[in-house]
Amino acid sequence: MFTHDHATSQSAAPSALLTKQEAAEFLTIAVRTLDDWRQAKLIPFIKRGGYIRFRREDLEAFLHSHTQIPAPRSPYRPRKQPKP
Repeated sequence: MFTHDHATSQSAAPSALLTKQEAAEFLTIAVRTLDDWRQAKLIPFIKRGGYIRFRREDLEAFLHSHTQIPAPRSPYRPRKQPKP
């Protein structure tokens, strides 16, 4: 008898493709900015027929690769000089 493992089928299933509007909302940017990034080939996209689509995992990877981690701050803080 065949048993269906829900977790396995989810990871094997292809990801949903996002429209430009959905991708822009996911990235919290304007559609025009997304178009600019796409035309400059800064962000991965799929062009099939006359449609442009984006994979959610590609957008997540794009965000991750552009995440800036702040440098650790020094515990030393110089004292302010009193004004004369």
